[in-house]
Amino acid sequence: MGEVSGMMTAGHSGGQQLVLAGGGHSHALVLRHWAMGRWRPPAATAVTLVSRSGASLYSGLIPAVLAGQAHPSACVIDLRRLCAAAGASFVQGEITGLDLERRQLHLHSTLGATSPAYRSLRWDWLSLDVGSVTAAPEGVAGLPVRPLEPFLDWCDHLPPVVEVMGSGAAAVEVVLALAARSRRRRQPCRLSLRTVPGGLRLGSAPLARRLEQMVQAQGIAIGPMTRHDPAPPDRATVLCTGSRGPAWLQDSGLPCDGRGRVLTHPTLVVQGHGRIFAAGDCGVVA
Repeated sequence: MGEVSGMMTAGHSGGQQLVLAGGGHSHALVLRHWAMGRWRPPAATAVTLVSRSGASLYSGLIPAVLAGQAHPSACVIDLRRLCAAAGASFVQGEITGLDLERRQLHLHSTLGATSPAYRSLRWDWLSLDVGSVTAAPEGVAGLPVRPLEPFLDWCDHLPPVVEVMGSGAAAVEVVLALAARSRRRRQPCRLSLRTVPGGLRLGSAPLARRLEQMVQAQGIAIGPMTRHDPAPPDRATVLCTGSRGPAWLQDSGLPCDGRGRVLTHPTLVVQGHGRIFAAGDCGVVA
């Protein structure tokens, strides 16, 4: 189905259409439960998963992959296989927009065509699990840690000097994992961690001090963030500076918070939109 262009109807022509937008962990888990018979798919409903790739990455294993302690294949979730096992259709495409009035999801092909075909996918029920993107600070240039795929590709060829920007747990995980990767591969790399004034912000001062000590014990310098132009070829800046929802979510007219995440009820139903759900990093219960 991924090669079809123009207006598309999810799954079969009859019955309701449930579109799972994004190959995040929540959608992968639902498909797995359907495939194993633990849950039953909605009756008289055709289910279609839309994702920019036929596979997604389990983020919980990313630090181990970065450190060279796990093979990249260990964190790959085969979405096509999951869909086949669960009786769902799969469409490969980049989601670019959402028409709430017409109940259409707008897509661009990610199959390598010279001129990606514009397509629309109709839905009766919609579930959003499209993850997040890195929120880069104003005036700071660097490589965002999300999306994960290009970041992991970049890690295969570390430059001599890398600074990781961020004040949260993700920045600590990434800089320690890169240090372990450098040692394991005998690939010299001078690492530093750049935080907001006052150091790490983890909600606990004792925890922040302990993690700062762990980072420094690995020979990693800690200093304040600075604004600068793109780094020269021998130096790189990795951005672990928080996350926000993809821009098209807010552009669609869905209710969002200041970080572009969709506002939901505790049931994960989007506020004011009873046929739309949002899960994972792209949504927030408010």
